Amino acid sequence: MEGIRDALVFLLFVFFFFLVIYILVGKPIVIWIYMIIAWIFLSVFVGKEWEWKGMEFGTGFMFSFLLSPVAAMLFGIFHVLEGKEVKKREKKEEMEKVIKEEKEPVEKKKEPEKKGWEKVLEESGAEYFDIGLDSMLVFKDDGVRILRDLGYYAKEAGELIDSIPVILMENIPKSEVKKICRKLEKAFKIDLIPKKGGKK
Repeated sequence: MEGIRDALVFLLFVFFFFLVIYILVGKPIVIWIYMIIAWIFLSVFVGKEWEWKGMEFGTGFMFSFLLSPVAAMLFGIFHVLEGKEVKKREKKEEMEKVIKEEKEPVEKKKEPEKKGWEKVLEESGAEYFDIGLDSMLVFKDDGVRILRDLGYYAKEAGELIDSIPVILMENIPKSEVKKICRKLEKAFKIDLIPKKGGKK
């Protein structure tokens, strides 16, 4: 019974030995060299062990020499099957990803929403425009103070200022409007007013 137990322990040891070498080295040729060296060395070791227990060295050596590759073969078969399974799973996942990408509708890039003055410029058939500010907010503090001096209450003065449009430029040709508005919009909210009757 001790001999069988020793054989099983030996096979288990060989299995883990080959496993560690495979993980650390990772090169098939080197692995086989290490396996053969370990195979012979451990067969001698086990043969000696069994010789001390009364078994002939030759018998113990051959027994371990013939049985020790079993663990390696089992590991090799397991590794090959596992590798194929991993590749199969990866290929399946890749195919699913491709199919999913093909089914997903291609999202059209939304064009940036045009600013108010750009929309007016594009849709209007006018050749000339007045360029103004959307309100006098930029001058609100000074405007409120002036109106209060004229007798308005602060709230009334503020509401009045908010409602007053400011015309900065009049009768600007359509070809020049965009360039002017681009500069002004950095600081102001533009109010573009088409001159429907042409230049006046």
